[in-house]
Amino acid sequence: MMLLYVLFKLALLLIVVSKSASHLKHQQNYLVCRPLDSLFEQPLGPSNQSAIRGPPGRPGNRGPQGLKGSAGPPGPEPMVNWTRIEHRIQEIINEKGTCTGVVYGGHCYWLPRIVATTTNGRKWAAASVCAFYGATLVDIESSEMYDTLYKYIQKAWMMYVDQPTYDYVDVWLASSYQDGNAVSSRGGDVYTRWYGGHPSTGTGIAWIVSTGSTRVAPKIGMYTINESYISVPFCRLLKN
Repeated sequence: MMLLYVLFKLALLLIVVSKSASHLKHQQNYLVCRPLDSLFEQPLGPSNQSAIRGPPGRPGNRGPQGLKGSAGPPGPEPMVNWTRIEHRIQEIINEKGTCTGVVYGGHCYWLPRIVATTTNGRKWAAASVCAFYGATLVDIESSEMYDTLYKYIQKAWMMYVDQPTYDYVDVWLASSYQDGNAVSSRGGDVYTRWYGGHPSTGTGIAWIVSTGSTRVAPKIGMYTINESYISVPFCRLLKN
């Protein structure tokens, strides 16, 4: 009797196991019932995926800006000699008798667009710059002439310099200071309106012209100085 009971239990267990295996195989055909690992298994049969790509997605956010690179090597020297071109233009203007400065008393007075240096800023060098254009340094002969040329220098220098370093420009005059008198380059008297504290030492006479509203008399006007001092040429053209 006991043997028959055991055999009955074994048969019943085999029936239950067989049904459970059949049910599990049926569940694996559906996404809801399949184990998680089986979702990522590649099918063994031929794939029905299309080779056509869909539209691209939206681009991501721009990344942070990279570090600035080091400066490159200096470029080549300019091929154009602008100084020589300006000189030639002025030569042509002089030949045609056209004044690019201001006309006073039948003569043209002109402030060259030149930065004063140790090469061209001393009085004799400034005179050579004017001579290059067929001109001479200037003698101031009257109060009216002083005021007219002062306004011209002031306006011309501000046009030449975008951001001036100083609130004035000083220019060489042709006159000199000898034995306590200002003397014209042609030997006659000249008009003077001295800078505060002058005349002093030195035989050269330069002229400080204000380029801003903050500099006024007595910090403008003529002053005596050694002729090796550096100032800007101011020329009287021989042709008007």
